[in-house]
Amino acid sequence: MDLFVGNTQGTRLLTIQVKTAEWGERTRGIGPSKQLHHLDFQLGHKAARTNDAAIFFAFVDLRGRRPESVPDVYVVPSPVIYERCVSWAESAAMVRWNPLVAEAEPYKNTWSLLTDFLGVGPPPSEEPEGAV
Repeated sequence: MDLFVGNTQGTRLLTIQVKTAEWGERTRGIGPSKQLHHLDFQLGHKAARTNDAAIFFAFVDLRGRRPESVPDVYVVPSPVIYERCVSWAESAAMVRWNPLVAEAEPYKNTWSLLTDFLGVGPPPSEEPEGAV
């Protein structure tokens, strides 16, 4: 695991496995019909067999490492990955997470999956009281 995260009381713990791609988005079509189609991240056999509600994957799309781009992070619970991969991962030469864009959208930058699991709310607002 890459990260261990707990709540301030120390009563809940989760782990995060980080998988990073320079370009995670993949397109289909040519010319004017070229469209964003799916994501593509290396996963690995062991990771595909992980089925634990306290383990999450953070799939980081660096979006080409352009200085002006902000990476997207897909926060995915391991049971979601397990269900997608369990039937074929053992026999595959390489295991990848490659959902259609619409399938991945609910996990895109969804940090609330982690805070909800830990039983903590979002961080307090940085704005002074009464600010509009």
